[in-house]
Amino acid sequence: MKTIGPKYLKTAAASVGIAALLALTACSGSDDEKPAPESTTSSAAEEETTEAPAPEETEESEETAAAEESEDNGGESADGELTEIKASSDKGTDSVLEHSFEATGIALGFKGSGDRVDPPGNNKYVAIKVKATAGTKYSNGLSCTAFKLQDDKASTPKGSYSLVKDRLEELGLTPFETVRRGETGEGWCAYYLENPTKDNLTLVYSRLGLKDSSSGKEEPPESKELKITPEG
Repeated sequence: MKTIGPKYLKTAAASVGIAALLALTACSGSDDEKPAPESTTSSAAEEETTEAPAPEETEESEETAAAEESEDNGGESADGELTEIKASSDKGTDSVLEHSFEATGIALGFKGSGDRVDPPGNNKYVAIKVKATAGTKYSNGLSCTAFKLQDDKASTPKGSYSLVKDRLEELGLTPFETVRRGETGEGWCAYYLENPTKDNLTLVYSRLGLKDSSSGKEEPPESKELKITPEG
Protein backbone atom coordinates (compact mmCIF):
# COMPACT_ATOMS: atom_id res chain seq x y z
CA MET A 1 0.00 0.00 0.00
CA LYS A 2 1.34 3.46 -1.12
CA THR A 3 1.88 6.17 1.45
CA ILE A 4 0.84 9.71 0.35
CA GLY A 5 3.32 12.30 1.51
CA PRO A 6 2.84 15.89 2.44
CA LYS A 7 3.85 17.02 -1.05
CA TYR A 8 0.93 15.23 -2.64
CA LEU A 9 -1.53 16.54 -0.07
CA LYS A 10 -0.54 20.14 -0.78
CA THR A 11 -0.96 19.58 -4.54
CA ALA A 12 -4.42 18.07 -4.08
CA ALA A 13 -5.53 20.90 -1.85
CA ALA A 14 -4.39 23.46 -4.37
CA SER A 15 -6.26 21.69 -7.12
CA VAL A 16 -9.46 21.68 -5.09
CA GLY A 17 -9.07 25.39 -4.34
CA ILE A 18 -8.59 26.25 -8.02
CA ALA A 19 -11.63 24.16 -9.01
CA ALA A 20 -13.79 25.90 -6.43
CA LEU A 21 -12.62 29.30 -7.63
CA LEU A 22 -13.46 28.43 -11.26
CA ALA A 23 -16.93 27.20 -10.25
CA LEU A 24 -17.63 30.45 -8.38
CA THR A 25 -16.46 32.51 -11.36
CA ALA A 26 -18.76 30.52 -13.69
CA CYS A 27 -21.76 31.14 -11.44
CA SER A 28 -21.04 34.85 -11.28
CA GLY A 29 -20.76 35.03 -15.07
CA SER A 30 -24.14 33.30 -15.60
CA ASP A 31 -25.87 35.92 -13.43
CA ASP A 32 -24.44 38.77 -15.51
CA GLU A 33 -25.66 37.19 -18.76
CA LYS A 34 -29.39 36.89 -17.72
CA PRO A 35 -31.67 39.00 -20.02
CA ALA A 36 -33.28 42.08 -18.45
CA PRO A 37 -37.01 41.68 -17.55
CA GLU A 38 -39.44 43.08 -20.15
CA SER A 39 -40.90 46.49 -19.34
CA THR A 40 -44.65 46.28 -18.60
CA THR A 41 -44.92 50.03 -19.24
CA SER A 42 -43.47 49.65 -22.71
CA SER A 43 -45.84 46.75 -23.49
CA ALA A 44 -48.89 48.67 -22.29
CA ALA A 45 -47.92 51.68 -24.39
CA GLU A 46 -47.61 49.52 -27.48
CA GLU A 47 -51.07 48.07 -26.84
CA GLU A 48 -52.57 51.56 -26.48
CA THR A 49 -51.08 52.81 -29.75
CA THR A 50 -52.48 49.86 -31.69
CA GLU A 51 -56.02 50.26 -30.27
CA ALA A 52 -58.37 52.76 -32.02
CA PRO A 53 -59.83 55.48 -29.74
CA ALA A 54 -63.36 54.63 -28.62
CA PRO A 55 -65.05 57.94 -29.67
CA GLU A 56 -63.85 57.63 -33.26
CA GLU A 57 -65.10 54.04 -33.50
CA THR A 58 -68.54 55.07 -32.17
CA GLU A 59 -68.85 57.99 -34.57
CA GLU A 60 -67.83 55.89 -37.54
CA SER A 61 -70.22 53.06 -36.66
CA GLU A 62 -73.14 55.49 -36.26
CA GLU A 63 -72.45 57.09 -39.63
CA THR A 64 -72.22 53.68 -41.27
CA ALA A 65 -75.47 52.53 -39.67
CA ALA A 66 -77.22 55.73 -40.75
CA ALA A 67 -76.01 55.29 -44.32
CA GLU A 68 -77.18 51.67 -44.43
CA GLU A 69 -80.57 52.64 -42.97
CA SER A 70 -80.95 55.41 -45.54
CA GLU A 71 -80.29 52.94 -48.37
CA ASP A 72 -82.87 50.51 -46.95
CA ASN A 73 -85.49 53.30 -46.93
CA GLY A 74 -84.79 54.38 -50.49
CA GLY A 75 -82.76 57.40 -49.43
CA GLU A 76 -85.31 58.53 -46.85
CA SER A 77 -84.33 59.02 -43.22
CA ALA A 78 -85.92 56.81 -40.54
CA ASP A 79 -88.09 59.66 -39.34
CA GLY A 80 -89.23 60.52 -42.86
CA GLU A 81 -89.18 63.97 -44.36
CA LEU A 82 -92.37 66.01 -44.29
CA THR A 83 -93.29 67.80 -47.50
CA GLU A 84 -96.17 70.25 -47.13
CA ILE A 85 -97.75 71.54 -50.33
CA LYS A 86 -100.38 74.21 -50.77
CA ALA A 87 -103.26 72.89 -52.88
CA SER A 88 -106.82 73.58 -53.98
CA SER A 89 -109.91 71.79 -55.22
CA ASP A 90 -113.41 72.56 -56.33
CA LYS A 91 -115.75 73.41 -53.48
CA GLY A 92 -118.22 70.65 -52.72
CA THR A 93 -121.60 70.93 -51.04
CA ASP A 94 -124.08 68.56 -49.47
CA SER A 95 -127.44 69.35 -51.04
CA VAL A 96 -129.40 68.23 -47.98
CA LEU A 97 -127.23 69.13 -44.97
CA GLU A 98 -125.86 72.23 -46.73
CA HIS A 99 -122.27 71.51 -45.68
CA SER A 100 -119.53 73.02 -47.86
CA PHE A 101 -115.93 71.78 -48.08
CA GLU A 102 -112.70 71.92 -50.08
CA ALA A 103 -109.07 70.72 -49.95
CA THR A 104 -106.39 73.34 -49.28
CA GLY A 105 -103.17 71.37 -48.71
CA ILE A 106 -101.24 68.10 -49.07
CA ALA A 107 -98.62 66.61 -46.70
CA LEU A 108 -96.41 63.74 -47.90
CA GLY A 109 -93.33 61.78 -46.86
CA PHE A 110 -93.82 61.78 -43.09
CA LYS A 111 -93.61 58.83 -40.71
CA GLY A 112 -95.84 57.92 -37.81
CA SER A 113 -94.56 57.19 -34.30
CA GLY A 114 -94.40 54.34 -31.81
CA ASP A 115 -96.04 51.18 -33.15
CA ARG A 116 -97.34 53.14 -36.14
CA VAL A 117 -94.09 54.45 -37.62
CA ASP A 118 -95.20 52.83 -40.87
CA PRO A 119 -98.82 52.27 -41.97
CA PRO A 120 -100.28 48.78 -42.54
CA GLY A 121 -99.20 46.94 -45.69
CA ASN A 122 -97.08 48.51 -48.41
CA ASN A 123 -98.64 51.92 -47.94
CA LYS A 124 -97.49 55.45 -47.20
CA TYR A 125 -98.94 58.15 -45.01
CA VAL A 126 -100.53 61.23 -46.56
CA ALA A 127 -102.54 64.05 -45.00
CA ILE A 128 -105.01 66.44 -46.61
CA LYS A 129 -105.84 69.87 -45.28
CA VAL A 130 -109.58 70.39 -45.37
CA LYS A 131 -111.59 73.58 -44.96
CA ALA A 132 -115.29 73.04 -44.23
CA THR A 133 -118.39 74.82 -43.00
CA ALA A 134 -121.27 72.91 -41.41
CA GLY A 135 -124.79 73.71 -42.63
CA THR A 136 -127.30 75.52 -40.44
CA LYS A 137 -130.41 73.56 -41.44
CA TYR A 138 -129.65 70.50 -39.31
CA SER A 139 -127.51 69.78 -36.27
CA ASN A 140 -125.29 67.26 -38.05
CA GLY A 141 -121.59 68.12 -37.62
CA LEU A 142 -118.72 67.49 -40.00
CA SER A 143 -115.43 65.69 -39.21
CA CYS A 144 -112.62 63.73 -40.95
CA THR A 145 -114.83 60.66 -41.05
CA ALA A 146 -116.91 62.35 -43.76
CA PHE A 147 -113.89 62.48 -46.09
CA LYS A 148 -112.10 59.62 -47.84
CA LEU A 149 -109.04 59.75 -50.07
CA GLN A 150 -108.13 57.98 -53.27
CA ASP A 151 -104.99 57.77 -55.43
CA ASP A 152 -104.66 56.39 -58.95
CA LYS A 153 -103.79 52.93 -57.58
CA ALA A 154 -106.83 52.51 -55.33
CA SER A 155 -110.04 50.99 -56.67
CA THR A 156 -112.01 52.47 -53.77
CA PRO A 157 -111.31 55.50 -51.55
CA LYS A 158 -109.94 54.91 -48.05
CA GLY A 159 -111.26 56.41 -44.85
CA SER A 160 -109.26 58.69 -42.56
CA TYR A 161 -106.74 57.22 -40.11
CA SER A 162 -107.16 58.94 -36.75
CA LEU A 163 -104.50 56.83 -34.97
CA VAL A 164 -101.73 59.18 -36.15
CA LYS A 165 -103.54 62.34 -35.07
CA ASP A 166 -101.01 62.98 -32.30
CA ARG A 167 -98.19 62.59 -34.81
CA LEU A 168 -99.75 65.29 -37.00
CA GLU A 169 -99.63 67.67 -34.04
CA GLU A 170 -95.96 66.80 -33.42
CA LEU A 171 -95.23 67.73 -37.03
CA GLY A 172 -97.03 71.06 -36.67
CA LEU A 173 -100.08 69.95 -38.69
CA THR A 174 -103.20 70.97 -36.77
CA PRO A 175 -105.77 68.14 -37.06
CA PHE A 176 -109.21 68.94 -38.45
CA GLU A 177 -111.69 69.03 -35.58
CA THR A 178 -115.44 68.50 -35.82
CA VAL A 179 -117.35 71.60 -36.89
CA ARG A 180 -120.90 72.06 -35.62
CA ARG A 181 -123.90 73.82 -37.12
CA GLY A 182 -122.82 77.07 -38.76
CA GLU A 183 -119.13 76.68 -37.75
CA THR A 184 -116.14 76.82 -40.10
CA GLY A 185 -112.93 74.94 -39.46
CA GLU A 186 -109.70 74.04 -41.22
CA GLY A 187 -107.21 71.29 -40.42
CA TRP A 188 -105.54 68.04 -41.48
CA CYS A 189 -107.01 64.57 -41.97
CA ALA A 190 -104.57 61.62 -42.18
CA TYR A 191 -104.74 58.64 -44.52
CA TYR A 192 -102.53 55.89 -45.92
CA LEU A 193 -102.43 54.86 -49.57
CA GLU A 194 -100.21 52.70 -51.78
CA ASN A 195 -98.90 55.44 -54.06
CA PRO A 196 -99.83 58.95 -52.91
CA THR A 197 -98.24 61.85 -54.82
CA LYS A 198 -99.11 65.53 -55.06
CA ASP A 199 -100.67 64.98 -58.49
CA ASN A 200 -102.86 61.88 -58.12
CA LEU A 201 -105.15 62.50 -55.15
CA THR A 202 -108.92 62.86 -55.00
CA LEU A 203 -110.84 63.81 -51.86
CA VAL A 204 -114.21 62.07 -51.60
CA TYR A 205 -117.01 63.36 -49.40
CA SER A 206 -119.64 60.76 -48.58
CA ARG A 207 -122.53 60.26 -46.20
CA LEU A 208 -125.20 57.65 -45.69
CA GLY A 209 -128.88 58.10 -46.42
CA LEU A 210 -130.87 60.25 -44.02
CA LYS A 211 -134.38 60.27 -42.59
CA ASP A 212 -136.00 63.43 -41.27
CA SER A 213 -137.33 62.52 -37.82
CA SER A 214 -140.07 65.17 -37.89
CA SER A 215 -141.47 64.60 -41.38
CA GLY A 216 -140.33 61.02 -41.95
CA LYS A 217 -138.83 62.03 -45.30
CA GLU A 218 -135.87 59.96 -46.43
CA GLU A 219 -132.89 61.38 -48.27
CA PRO A 220 -130.55 59.20 -50.38
CA PRO A 221 -126.80 58.84 -49.72
CA GLU A 222 -124.63 61.55 -51.22
CA SER A 223 -121.07 61.56 -52.53
CA LYS A 224 -118.81 64.25 -54.04
CA GLU A 225 -115.36 63.80 -55.62
CA LEU A 226 -112.92 66.69 -55.45
CA LYS A 227 -109.73 66.41 -57.51
CA ILE A 228 -106.86 67.98 -55.56
CA THR A 229 -104.51 70.25 -57.51
CA PRO A 230 -101.13 71.28 -56.05
CA GLU A 231 -100.24 74.97 -56.31
CA GLY A 232 -96.70 75.86 -57.35
